[in-house]
Amino acid sequence: RDGTQIPYRMIETCPVCGAPLIRKDAMHFCLNPDCDAKQIESIIHFASKDAMDIEGMGEKVAEQFFNQGFIHSVPDIYKLMDHREEIISLDGWQSKSIDKLIEAIDNSKANSIERLLFGLGIKEVGAKMAKTLSKKYQTLENLMNASLEELLEINDVGPVVANSIYAFFKDEKKLEIINSLLELGLNTKYLGTTTIAANNYFSGKTVVLTGTLTAYGRKEATQILEDLGAKVTGSVSKATDCVIAGVEAGSKLDKAQALGITVLNEEEFIALIK
Repeated sequence: RDGTQIPYRMIETCPVCGAPLIRKDAMHFCLNPDCDAKQIESIIHFASKDAMDIEGMGEKVAEQFFNQGFIHSVPDIYKLMDHREEIISLDGWQSKSIDKLIEAIDNSKANSIERLLFGLGIKEVGAKMAKTLSKKYQTLENLMNASLEELLEINDVGPVVANSIYAFFKDEKKLEIINSLLELGLNTKYLGTTTIAANNYFSGKTVVLTGTLTAYGRKEATQILEDLGAKVTGSVSKATDCVIAGVEAGSKLDKAQALGITVLNEEEFIALIK
């Protein structure tokens, strides 16, 4: 830039639906809940790997089906069979590929409730919080009936998160989506482990994973630890009880050693979870 350019001016309306934009911090948001772009993103998020994990329903497919009118909202994913023949007629689709996708969609109905909760896109509720809520309430109905005061009693749930969850389940449009999904047969119960052995080493401990584990992926190891009652965090502090160090552990290991925190190698970790 040499000073002769016209200063950049942020647009004031959504380029997709024309609704007004609002700014929050450095981000701009469309206020229209029915904006096509928002609907497409909600479908993509719902089907994503960390949510309902519907293989084959990626960004391009979601956009294609939305633009073709096959899917207008999340519940329509489970009605895709109604458009099977129309989809086969599209370039790139054959009976085998659409049948495989329909099977993946049908299988997702049996997912544990935490995937559904994350997939619904509740503001401030990530995959980890979705699991915390699922373990606490066990069923979607229990969570939907939870009071604001009850939500605030949960670890890691502050006023912002609690109010977001509470408001979500009071929103009539959100409830319409949920009721449609229930009518389509989606599971609403937590299917994970809820009992924790009394002599479990990790129960109640704050644990940090660092480096590469050879026997488990990072997500799998985190799942195991959380099922055992541990809280897995991403940074080492004085509040950390234990660090599990894999291959090529770096600064987190150094910090743990400097603070005198217990460090376990992978072999020791495996021995404690068997």
